[in-house]
Amino acid sequence: KSEPWGIRFWQVGNETSYPKAGHRFTSEESAKEFVKYAKAMRQVDPEIKLIGWGCKEGNRDAWWAPELLDIAGDQVDYVAAHMMCQGPRREDTILTGMEYMKDRDRAWAELLEIYDILEPRLLELEAIIEEKGSDAKIAITEGHLSLKPHNTCFLLHEWLAGLYHAKVLNLYQRHGDMVKIATLADFFGNRWTVNAVMLGSPMQRMYLMPVGIICTFYRKHIGEYGVAVPSDLKGLDMAISRTDNRLYLHVVNGDLHRANTVDISIEGHEVVGGCAYTIAPGIDAYVDSERRDTFAPEGTRVNPGDLVNWTFPGASVTVLELEIKPKE
Repeated sequence: KSEPWGIRFWQVGNETSYPKAGHRFTSEESAKEFVKYAKAMRQVDPEIKLIGWGCKEGNRDAWWAPELLDIAGDQVDYVAAHMMCQGPRREDTILTGMEYMKDRDRAWAELLEIYDILEPRLLELEAIIEEKGSDAKIAITEGHLSLKPHNTCFLLHEWLAGLYHAKVLNLYQRHGDMVKIATLADFFGNRWTVNAVMLGSPMQRMYLMPVGIICTFYRKHIGEYGVAVPSDLKGLDMAISRTDNRLYLHVVNGDLHRANTVDISIEGHEVVGGCAYTIAPGIDAYVDSERRDTFAPEGTRVNPGDLVNWTFPGASVTVLELEIKPKE
């Protein structure tokens, strides 16, 4: 290609803190190398945005973000971190092979245990950036479920994985003031189930994995600005965004067997219309090259009024897209 591609975002260094000490840069050396690359790259294109490596070391609880921001702070637009910590917490885990099929309720309980470690990790990194007085934001440039067999567990084809990834994406949205780039999967392939897109083998059609379906679903129905989420959600997991007079509620009902009915009202506003799009195929539903549309959302109109009474099916992901106006 004779003309530049116009790529605006560049990450310098990737998982450089993972090898053991003596087989890699130190955090200080890494930050100094970042400065060299940053200055050289910005001489060519001053408009680019640069992502520096600030994640933890592979074998101890030490972030590289402090040294990165101390040494290269004025060159860092985003601090890169990976959420590769998403593995089973129990020694006798059933999140492996086909074992999870014997008890999907326990499998879901174990997935929630994994989910619970993500926000504390985010808060640690946010605190470091705040302490350094940096304007840098967070880029989660890798992060997926790490289940056995290594990156090929069939669970990631199933709806339990869809529910899990919807909760993770809701979490990242709620931290959207800091998290500006968030990756939930590898991109594509024909073997690893941690991909967003499965290419398939010869004579098979490409298809989206549950994580790819959730990302596509949310991306299609999302606002420009984040909105504070109420504290009392009655067991639901929610993220809210807004563009002008349209609200987008991303709602996960993680109760696998029971629906959850709630009243939704917007202070000082009335709902003048909208739609609900729901994915609730059942906890053992899955996708493959012959079942690409298993998780297709179903749409329903929302009646206008001051109060919206809505039922979220068990094991469901719903987007409520509400058009609102101020009360007169």
